Amino acid sequence: MRTTTKVLISSSVTAVLIGTVLQKHYMTDVPFWCIPLTILFCGYFPTYADGSANSGARAGPHTAAFVSHPLWRFVWVRVLGMPLCETVWSENHFEGKSRTAEEDDAQRFIFCSHPHGVSSAHHIGPMISPAVCEPGQAFCDIHPGASPVVRRDLSASVLFRIPFLRELMLVAGCVDANRRVAERMLRAGHSLAILVGGEHEQLLAQKGQHTVLAMKRKGHVKLALRFGIPLVPCYCFGEVDTYTTSSFLLPLRLWLVKNLGVAIPIAVGRSWLLPFCPKPVKLVHCVGKPIDPYPKGQPKSLPDKPTPEAIDALHARYIEGLKEVFDTNKAANGYPNAVLKVV
Repeated sequence: MRTTTKVLISSSVTAVLIGTVLQKHYMTDVPFWCIPLTILFCGYFPTYADGSANSGARAGPHTAAFVSHPLWRFVWVRVLGMPLCETVWSENHFEGKSRTAEEDDAQRFIFCSHPHGVSSAHHIGPMISPAVCEPGQAFCDIHPGASPVVRRDLSASVLFRIPFLRELMLVAGCVDANRRVAERMLRAGHSLAILVGGEHEQLLAQKGQHTVLAMKRKGHVKLALRFGIPLVPCYCFGEVDTYTTSSFLLPLRLWLVKNLGVAIPIAVGRSWLLPFCPKPVKLVHCVGKPIDPYPKGQPKSLPDKPTPEAIDALHARYIEGLKEVFDTNKAANGYPNAVLKVV
């Protein structure tokens, strides 16, 4: 990260100096600010188009230091006013899932989280940055396979079209959410984190209602069967309460997501004066028991094209595991009478 910072600073200074010389001696009719801005754009564009969203090349050993920086806690607590987050899991669930050279797959997981919510605050916050969590209760504390160095998080493609935001996401270990990229990350030895419901689930978010889109989402199940990696169902309590949403023109907005890939949530956060700032709700991310696609005694066939029967069987186990996570933790997190609706 220090090298990257030095490069950015030196590039900016160089652009300003070159712009000053050009404007003073050769381009006197051009406003001064246009020249360094153009030079900076020309210097940034190659990094914007380098394909890092598909390769995950920007992430690495420096990712852990980046996501753990105290700046993120300052932004989360002081700027956004959010309480520190918690991650809840059972140590028994991850027994025998240790890092060993003999059982490389034992250190990897496909973490499947719900609900997406309006802003996927639990992904931006506790899943990515341990700095916004209570000590010892960060997502990366679950298991070495959940660390930001090992894990790659699938994120919406549109986010990688936004300059500078994409840089933060790439360094934090996020990659484009498509099948080929997911397969590439698994072949490279990474764990995956997936918000299974995606943008459709984002539009279904309603304060006080626990609705997840999972019945027809089976891409994560196919990955688990193809690579023999356990699925880990997760549910974050508090996510749906960070914004008050509207169902105005919901059918049209769902059509836009399905056909154009454009999600337009209508939501208000803390107040009408601060609509984009989430309500100060504590997020508790509950992690379930890993679901092995090939239980003990069953051979790992790892087919390129899993059979529909195998997909449906593992998918049913996943839905059951997700409901178990929800029902086991709902009372402890202030939702004793809540019902999980899976659509």
